[in-house]
Amino acid sequence: MSSTNSTLDRAFRHLAWANQEVFAALLKMPESTLALRLHPDHYSVGQLVEHIAGSSGFYAWRLDGLGEDPQYPAATTHADVAKFKEMLVGFDERLRVEAQKSDEAISYIREGKTVSRMRSTIVIQAIHHATEHRAQIAAILTANNVTGIDLDELDVWALGDAEGKGE
Repeated sequence: MSSTNSTLDRAFRHLAWANQEVFAALLKMPESTLALRLHPDHYSVGQLVEHIAGSSGFYAWRLDGLGEDPQYPAATTHADVAKFKEMLVGFDERLRVEAQKSDEAISYIREGKTVSRMRSTIVIQAIHHATEHRAQIAAILTANNVTGIDLDELDVWALGDAEGKGE
C-alpha cells in the first residue's frame, strides 16, 4: 500500500465512528430496547446489533483471511452490546486497512462452496450494509416511540466536527 485513498479512508472512518455512536446510544437505553422489532418476522434491535458487528467481522475476514468466519448470538444485554461495540473497533479498522489495497478477486469458502468477489464489492458492501442496518435500528426505535438516535447527527459532516476538522 503505497498511498492512502483519502476518500475511502474517510468513508471507513465514518463507518467506524457511526457504528460506535449508535452502539453507545443503545447502551444508554433500557435493555428492553434490544428486543424491539418493527414486525414479529423482522430482526430485533439486538439481532441487528449482532448482525452489524458479525458482518463487519465477516467482511474483514473475507478481505484479510485472518481468524475465521465469525458467528455470534443476538445482543440481549448491555454487556452484549458493549462486547460487540469493542469488537467493531478491530473489525472496522481491518476493513479500513483492506479498503486501501488493490482491487482483485478474493475467493473464500462459505457453507462448503467457493465464492469469489472483487475486493471493491466487499468494501462497498461493508459500508452500505452497516448504514442500512443502523437506519433499521433507528426506524425500529422511532416506531416504538424511543428517542436517542438521530441519523442526521451521524452524517459525514458530523464526523468532521467530531474529529475537530470541520471537513
